[in-house]
Amino acid sequence: MWVQKLLAATGRDSGCFGMDWRRAEGELGTRLPADYKALCEAFGVGVFSRFVEIMAVDEEGGPDDLVRHWKRRLEGTRSGLLAGSARSLYAPYRLYEPGSGGLIEWASAEGRELFFWLADDGDPGSWPVLVHVPDAPPGEWLRYEMPATEFLYRLLTEADFGPFPPVAQVFPRPRFETLDEVWTQPL
Repeated sequence: MWVQKLLAATGRDSGCFGMDWRRAEGELGTRLPADYKALCEAFGVGVFSRFVEIMAVDEEGGPDDLVRHWKRRLEGTRSGLLAGSARSLYAPYRLYEPGSGGLIEWASAEGRELFFWLADDGDPGSWPVLVHVPDAPPGEWLRYEMPATEFLYRLLTEADFGPFPPVAQVFPRPRFETLDEVWTQPL
């Protein structure tokens, strides 16, 4: 339902972006929310309103590959390279690890906001969206009890949704651009 609303709001037709969910979920050790998978398959990798960049599953393991991104953050935390900053960034949570739950980043914003799920062993459709806002006090997160696609739709269409830059005011009609379109079109 929310993916259809996002397609209508952006004036895009649903794409047919096949993604290797079996591989991604196998590497993560958990299923991903169905609405997120539908979002990625409909839109592919790209940016909403030049503000929110969605991570997807990229077989080539590109920079916007959700699994690659998660692995790099996890390795940095484990190796100690990001240990102090990661504890500060993720507190009071931790990055997701199979069998123990935690944060999985699924999008980021131009304003440096980071969008995560708080993953657990339960139904991925019930994972809340957590938002890390830059310059917020350590350990302070915004929590939204809604699927990622509803969160994204409301962020893009409601001028007063959340303490974020007013995306809906800057772009009264949300738009979506693939990364190829972003790199080849002028602002």
